[in-house]
Amino acid sequence: MGSRRVAAYVGDLKTVRDLRCAKAFVRMATSALAWGLGLGAEAVYGIVMDGTPRSPSSYSGRFGIPSFQAVSALRVLRFPVDRKDSEERDKSDGASLDEVDQVYVALSAREPAFAPLGGAPTLRSAMAPVGILTPDRSACGVLEDTRLAKRLMESDHTEMRSAHLSRFAYANVEAGAAVIRAALFRTAKSGGESALFVSVPVGDTALWERLRADHPALVEAPATVFGAGFPANRYWNVSTSEI
Repeated sequence: MGSRRVAAYVGDLKTVRDLRCAKAFVRMATSALAWGLGLGAEAVYGIVMDGTPRSPSSYSGRFGIPSFQAVSALRVLRFPVDRKDSEERDKSDGASLDEVDQVYVALSAREPAFAPLGGAPTLRSAMAPVGILTPDRSACGVLEDTRLAKRLMESDHTEMRSAHLSRFAYANVEAGAAVIRAALFRTAKSGGESALFVSVPVGDTALWERLRADHPALVEAPATVFGAGFPANRYWNVSTSEI
């Protein structure tokens, strides 16, 4: 079943332009490290969208800060929500978040792999998080949003409302595609979100090809996982709600 380790996650690290200097970075980084070490963290990681001008490997490894190296890659997928999706039949089972967590742990225990545990959809989601399972428990996910934690705004101050499929794990391509269809169905039924985000490991080319064939309008945004204390892994099950 694999083993558990305590890891610290650095997310949404941003500064205003006037404070972008080495001193500010070192102070933030050392504070984050002290927090992580206080929790007993053995490793640390962050996720950077590809195309970001500077990667963590270029500004880490100095001043007592561990050297962050690329350890994995993700496909962050954006599915436009078509109201016709609400007309399809939902063949998934509703489930409690505890049930999904149990299945998620079991499905994520493949080697070599890494799956973050913890997190609290009920604290960050304005919608009531919905657990999704296939009938044979071969795939799972939690439909949520991040509107209680962060919101994205257009230049005209219109909110960009999106749903996220977190805790997404699957035993095979058909099961994974089924959970995404169910999430799209439920997002379309809600009527408030214009897109659904989900991430898949870049190594799962079979699922990627199936999703691209089933949903021609989906958009891919590649991302890289940088970490210290991790071996290079092929599969990372990371929730887009936590990126």
